[in-house]
Amino acid sequence: MNQISKIAMPLFIMTLFNFSMSFVDTMMVGRLSVESISAVSSANTPISIMVQIIGTLIIGVQILGAKASANDDREKVIEVYRISFYLMSIVTVLIVVIGFIFSNQIINFYSTEKIMTIAHEYYLIRLIGLIFIPITMIIKTSYDVRKNTKIGLKLIILSTLTNIIFNYILIFGFNLGVIGSSIGTFISSIVGVIYLLFENKRSGTIKIRELLNLSVNDKETFKEIIPINATEVLNMLMDYLGSSLLVAMLTYVSTVSMASGRILTLYLNVSFAIAMNVATAVLILASRGEQPLKNLVSNSLKFAFLILSPIIITFIFAPKIAIRLFSSNHELLADATSSITVLGIVIFVIPFVTISSSILRSKKLNKLNMYITVGSMWLVRIPIAYILIFKMNAEVISIIIAALGYFLTRTIVNLFVIRKVEMNRKVEMNEVI
Repeated sequence: MNQISKIAMPLFIMTLFNFSMSFVDTMMVGRLSVESISAVSSANTPISIMVQIIGTLIIGVQILGAKASANDDREKVIEVYRISFYLMSIVTVLIVVIGFIFSNQIINFYSTEKIMTIAHEYYLIRLIGLIFIPITMIIKTSYDVRKNTKIGLKLIILSTLTNIIFNYILIFGFNLGVIGSSIGTFISSIVGVIYLLFENKRSGTIKIRELLNLSVNDKETFKEIIPINATEVLNMLMDYLGSSLLVAMLTYVSTVSMASGRILTLYLNVSFAIAMNVATAVLILASRGEQPLKNLVSNSLKFAFLILSPIIITFIFAPKIAIRLFSSNHELLADATSSITVLGIVIFVIPFVTISSSILRSKKLNKLNMYITVGSMWLVRIPIAYILIFKMNAEVISIIIAALGYFLTRTIVNLFVIRKVEMNRKVEMNEVI
């Protein structure tokens, strides 16, 4: 468990600080009105999809970069980072341009007429901030794969503190409201990039001029990384499109339901991200082959439940505390409290999903993992939510119940596939003997 905690613990702390920005944003705008929370939710939904599409391109670095680092193959490491940087940059530019051209249509899909103007302004500022993602993730990951997660931790702490300070000043000091929140996030992104560039110049193994060198022929590495990234991007895109469709469904219920959905989704996302931190450690260690798979899975599950247990206990036994952090609106409290109790059960299942998915990735079964994820989303999660919202009028809790069905399906299928792969491997070994 020491190896897992060494990689996952700093990532876990980073996640807390990273999501604290979203928590603080929602808490501060929640003091303005329920409509403000709904506007932030509407704007953040498409932004989250875009961030995940760009961020998913780092998976190739985590897999190939970790192997190259373990073999002390610096030339290969540079090739992996260079290709990933250009891919991420090209995709980011395309997303930002398309996001601007179709901004009205995108926000109209996720919001109501009452909050559309505010949501649109917030969305445009956040969209510009996406341009900092490629260089930020490349430099940060260059430290992560070498098991040096302290740089990423310092980055998140600095960005979070910057975001909190500027949010408060702009939202309440300058009375900019929801727009102040998006500007504060934008400023924190700039501060984060400046810090990483300074740190990379001082102690990094990846030189910026090496990333920008177009004269190097990286065709073989390109052929390796494209299938991994393409599969993961399609996987994440289909998954997040499904998630965004769930948010869009809530727009047909009420503004309060949208606000409740924002809070519950925020808690679900932070729990999933925490579990993904452990899964990232599993992916790195499994790719390196440093310990038996059975021990790795057992220790990672124990570590994940240890970290998530306070959240699960709070949601089940003191749900109102979790909601009051964002708003004291009585209608919102009543709408979200019962749902967050069920969310505690959902979070218990999440580590099984994230860890089993990392095992599939470590075995280069990315395409199969994509089929499982996408199938579970569109054949289980979306239909359940649709039936509960529009046929049974279940409102917000339908989103949580649908999430439970989704995670259970992914877990069961993942475990079945892993077991089958291991059995086939043993049969092959016996045949060789």
